[in-house]
Amino acid sequence: MRYSWPGNVRELENVIERAVVMGKGTAILTQDLPLEIQRASCLSQPTLTSTKLSLKERIAELEKELISNALKETHWVQTKAAKLLGMSRRIVKYKMEKYGIKRGEKEPASTDLFVRVK
Repeated sequence: MRYSWPGNVRELENVIERAVVMGKGTAILTQDLPLEIQRASCLSQPTLTSTKLSLKERIAELEKELISNALKETHWVQTKAAKLLGMSRRIVKYKMEKYGIKRGEKEPASTDLFVRVK
């Protein structure tokens, strides 16, 4: 809903068709959509958990969320996440350690991807 859909109905049709074909389940999930649509959704409404935090704490919380989202979008390839965020891989690695960002157990590494055959 937050994406501007510059290609109008034709773009929407193509995105839905692609999500249905490429999706892994019976429902279309956010991760089934192209990255530009995922980013529009992610960036337009940051989820800050508390309004009682200081500005510095809120910025750190937002930075952690943005880095985590970029890593998930790039299947935890730090170099690609760094490029997406406009920073160096070394900074991404430093921030991951600083904020305790680790790959979840259920999330496959980029080398663990497989092709689904019907």
